[in-house]
Amino acid sequence: GAFGPPMKDILNILCPRANIVLFPPGSLIMESGKKCEFGVADFYVLLGGSVQAEGTIGTHLASLRRGHTFGEMGAFGLTAERTASARASPLGLVACAVIRGPAI
Repeated sequence: GAFGPPMKDILNILCPRANIVLFPPGSLIMESGKKCEFGVADFYVLLGGSVQAEGTIGTHLASLRRGHTFGEMGAFGLTAERTASARASPLGLVACAVIRGPAI
């Protein structure tokens, strides 16, 4: 699968506390530079669709698919701000399990 054993264990604990959120095509899911704080910042598990990771000036960094996670560095307090933006693909809806900061 897409998850190694440590992340799979964490997701098994956190996913029952997640909200399923649909993002419209092309919408901004997570913004680069936004402040992060442990217990406040959210992280995401991509359930369906495609997400584009973008640099601070909109440069394409990566394409994420079902099973990928993003935003976990900020959610776990490992970085003070988001290092990349995440944008829903313009080709269709994106479904994510959103683990809200307080659930962590």
